[in-house]
Amino acid sequence: MDAKGTVFFIALKESFISIIPYLILSSSVLLMYQIIKLTNFNMFNFDMDKLYLFSISSTLNSLFPFIILISLSHHFSKRLGVCGATTLFLSMSILTTLESVFHSSQESILLISGESKFLVLIIPITTAYLLPLTTQKKYILSNINTQLNTSFKYIAPFIVSYLISVFLYLIILYLTHYAEEFIVVMFDGFDVSHDIKLIIRTIIMHLFWFFGIHGSHLLDLLSSDNYLYDSFIIKNLSYKELYDLFIVFGGSGSGLSLIISIFIAAKDKHSRTIAKLALPFVTFNVNEILIFGLPIVLNRHLLIPFILVPLVNLIITMNVISFLPISFSDQSVSWITPIFINTYILTDGNLFALGLQFLLVVLGVLIYVPFIRKYSLSQMISHQRNNLINNLDVSISLQKEEGIKANKAQIAIIESNKEVDQIINLLQSNNLFVYYQPKVDIKNIKCTNFEALLRIKTKEGNVVGPYFLEHLELAGLASIIDIWVCNEVKRHLVLWYNNGFKPMISINLHPDTLSDFPSIEKIGFSLKDYNVEFEIIERCLLSGGHAKKSILLLKKLGFKISIDDFGTGYSSLQTLNMLPIDSLKLDKSLIDVIDSEKGHIICKYISRMSKDLGFDCVAEGVETKKQLELINTLDFQYVQGFYFSKAIPVDDVINYIPRCS
Repeated sequence: MDAKGTVFFIALKESFISIIPYLILSSSVLLMYQIIKLTNFNMFNFDMDKLYLFSISSTLNSLFPFIILISLSHHFSKRLGVCGATTLFLSMSILTTLESVFHSSQESILLISGESKFLVLIIPITTAYLLPLTTQKKYILSNINTQLNTSFKYIAPFIVSYLISVFLYLIILYLTHYAEEFIVVMFDGFDVSHDIKLIIRTIIMHLFWFFGIHGSHLLDLLSSDNYLYDSFIIKNLSYKELYDLFIVFGGSGSGLSLIISIFIAAKDKHSRTIAKLALPFVTFNVNEILIFGLPIVLNRHLLIPFILVPLVNLIITMNVISFLPISFSDQSVSWITPIFINTYILTDGNLFALGLQFLLVVLGVLIYVPFIRKYSLSQMISHQRNNLINNLDVSISLQKEEGIKANKAQIAIIESNKEVDQIINLLQSNNLFVYYQPKVDIKNIKCTNFEALLRIKTKEGNVVGPYFLEHLELAGLASIIDIWVCNEVKRHLVLWYNNGFKPMISINLHPDTLSDFPSIEKIGFSLKDYNVEFEIIERCLLSGGHAKKSILLLKKLGFKISIDDFGTGYSSLQTLNMLPIDSLKLDKSLIDVIDSEKGHIICKYISRMSKDLGFDCVAEGVETKKQLELINTLDFQYVQGFYFSKAIPVDDVINYIPRCS
């Protein structure tokens, strides 16, 4: 999704999330009225009509389109950088004009006609996009206060946008009106059953919810769907009542089944906490806290059951309800009435109706449980961590808080969960290898230095580079890979030492590993008797004092320290003075331009500076003979790159002989 699409989606999602308090207030008032009505609880003997609860609830519900208009105007104007008040006033002006033209409405804008409720969705969005196109970049006046200046700035755009919008919307509404008449004539006699309509509506509504948009309210705005109230599947049971009694069960996605599933299958603390908070609301079919808090929105783990459970409930109910010995009374109950109570009232306690509700809840739980279990595990970074430790046989205790850093990239972690799951399943011990790339001493044409590089065997049998490191880094699991590499290098060094071969091996340490001081202590003491050099990148120093402390410890234990990728990114001369460095690795991007005048000068002075400071200088990424010839004219001691060799398996290291240049 591009930047504009992202802004649009975020603004739309924010608009619907921000109205949650209003929806809960409206639902709470209706709930109070329903409780008093159903229980006949009235200690002060007030006239129910004089309590005004139903009137207040109806008014709040009728205001909902206007609330949507305000919310969309505010959030889209904020995201697009235009004046929120101007956007709102313009949207109200356009909507009022269209209402007056089409319905000759003399009433308040708050009483929007049902046929044009969808306009409250379209008008504020198009207005927020249209205003910047007609607004001058600079203020019209000077030497006046900013607020007045801003008002003058929007006078012309306000009028122009108003005229353009009204003209276009009138054309669209007229065309829509005639199109509807044409469709009625063309398809006269062709009727889609109400059952199919309700199934389609259910799927669409839950897809809207999945993208963070209030599905039921949005469909109410976009279409009237009078059949829900006017058509009956059996006597005294309208399609709307069928939906409220046997499909909703605590809100969209059959929230009660979802909450029970969380209590059964979820192990992560967040999911269980949200379930506890949402339970009182879901009991009364108010499901926003559950949907946005868990979240359901854009949660790939829960999309299938979120749509499937209400769909299964709907299909089963429509197929069995007419065969069961159930009769429904002609009274009505509100959608906010809890499950079992609503059916008990409408069927006078019919056990078949109550049993059907119970069965559907159980089926919903059975559908949700495996998905909840998988989602919960994906949220438990500690589970991923332990799984990876077990797969790689890394028997080392690591700090959970500082080592995992689970919150450093929360959004990215959620997006990468699928990749992390797949990677952990792939990273069995027999799939990972450490290969070694030679660092050739070009002064003496020999090689006793190698860099340890991670390789993985794919399902197809190919040995490739560690494409998965970025995802593991986002999940806070990169340090486990470093530990495994260190253990493998030690195992190989023992084999080589037993054969009288004692090379210098360079090992890369991730910034997360360097920040985990206890892990560095164990790595350091494990390898301190071997010829090992640790390569670090300067980004690690941005994570705070732990990284520097770790580097000083490694140096104290006798290891050499090398700065990798020098010359790009965070490269700083201050680092060379601040840390006990032994060598620099010049980044491949600089070697790639060494044949240019500027590139040659940069490489020359870095190599000369390294020599003056007493550092070894390694040219990384040398691939051509011309690059090697130019490097030979400078003060480089070591060369690493495909010109001499790619990374080679452990068995080939002891017999490696560099090619003559």
